[in-house]
Amino acid sequence: MLIEHLAGLTFEEIVLHEPEPQVKQALRHLGKTLKSVWRETRTERHVSAHYMQQLARRLPEVYDIHPEFRQVDSRVCGLEVPAFDTLVERTMALETGIVADCLDLIDSGIGSA
Repeated sequence: MLIEHLAGLTFEEIVLHEPEPQVKQALRHLGKTLKSVWRETRTERHVSAHYMQQLARRLPEVYDIHPEFRQVDSRVCGLEVPAFDTLVERTMALETGIVADCLDLIDSGIGSA
């Protein structure tokens, strides 16, 4: 949605293959789009994006395509080497206490109009 611009070209195609004036136009359009999305979706309340939950929901599809990515917990020289799934689970537990404060983002300059 955010990366398709001008006559059906993706942002990547424009940057790699189109002349500079078209790249500049695409960058302006992308900037306006991002600011619009920020203004329309911004909320004053504290929220958590649940990134690890989103990742965990997508992993089965990744493993269907790339089964070699699926690993099990292991040990090397007596040290634990957790599998990626284990790390995602652990990070999910940590992430539950983290929320984004939009007011802090605005104060930092992120998302300012």
